[in-house]
Amino acid sequence: MTAPTVRLVPLEDARVDQARAVLADATVLLNEEVAPAHFLLRLSAPAIARAARPGQFAMISLVRDGESLPALPRPMALYDWDDAEGSVDFLYRVVGRGTKVMSGFRPGERLVTVGPLGRGFTVRSGTRRMLLLGRGIGACSLTGLARTAAERAVALEVVVSAREPGALIGVELFRSLGARVWTVSDQDGSSNVARIQGLLA
Repeated sequence: MTAPTVRLVPLEDARVDQARAVLADATVLLNEEVAPAHFLLRLSAPAIARAARPGQFAMISLVRDGESLPALPRPMALYDWDDAEGSVDFLYRVVGRGTKVMSGFRPGERLVTVGPLGRGFTVRSGTRRMLLLGRGIGACSLTGLARTAAERAVALEVVVSAREPGALIGVELFRSLGARVWTVSDQDGSSNVARIQGLLA
């Protein structure tokens, strides 16, 4: 009895340009609390901004000169970027020691950053409508995809979910791109799957 033959066929739309990640000594431009325990970090990192693709991330080391901890770099989804200004944005929630340290960095300080990393998303040619569903801080990985889709005149519908309304991520950015946005949360029961299906029907 012979084993079955398995063929792996690559999808045409999955072949995207793979820019090499770069090591950047990135300067902090902004690091502000934008919602309870949620911070927006903006770094000056032109090489990363030029190469960024939707859905990618970067590794950020939180060690200042003369310090040794925390040593492990943190993976952070690219929330947004500005190719012309050479800046990259990360939206994060303070949940542990590492992100607590990150929240203490001030404009002018530097963070060793490696990116962009990951394969990212590809918008297929001919796409006319797209539905995005993001939960909590995970919605950060969808904002770049939404921007790319909007630039290609793709109609966007976005469901943003969280445990409580204060933890809804990216709502204003999605709306600024012309997306039709629904916000749902566990707190009021609106994140129930059946109710979401009713919204989208």
